[in-house]
Amino acid sequence: LQGFISGHWYLTALPQALNRFRQSRASLHLFRCFDSTGKTYFTLKDERGKPVFYDTTDDFVNQDDAETYNITTIHLSTKAQRRLWLTRDYLQLLIHEAEEREINYSQACLTFGEVVIPEPKEGSVTDYGYNDQLGLFKQEKK
Repeated sequence: LQGFISGHWYLTALPQALNRFRQSRASLHLFRCFDSTGKTYFTLKDERGKPVFYDTTDDFVNQDDAETYNITTIHLSTKAQRRLWLTRDYLQLLIHEAEEREINYSQACLTFGEVVIPEPKEGSVTDYGYNDQLGLFKQEKK
């Protein structure tokens, strides 16, 4: 109660985690990572916080987003990019945070690149789009 009266505790995610508003479906926690060429993709973490897919050099293995998680990377047109009032460069932000916190880039990806989507129901397919400026969104069926 004291957190509600004298602080901003109610603005955090902790109250929602402690007192769920409604039961929700299981969800997938995906992490936006990048490889040595700068290409970005999504991966999963296991129970120990390690990426599920990695190779012998401890680099993440690039998973094809469109086939694995039904996530398509959407690129904005030049006109649409000019209309944004705030732009961000995900790769540059990760590099900056990794250097500030003195952690490697892989750890920065697994710390700051999380998106959560509902686990798909049996037999159903939901298509998602992702853009570094707009985030993750459900794509409409055509």
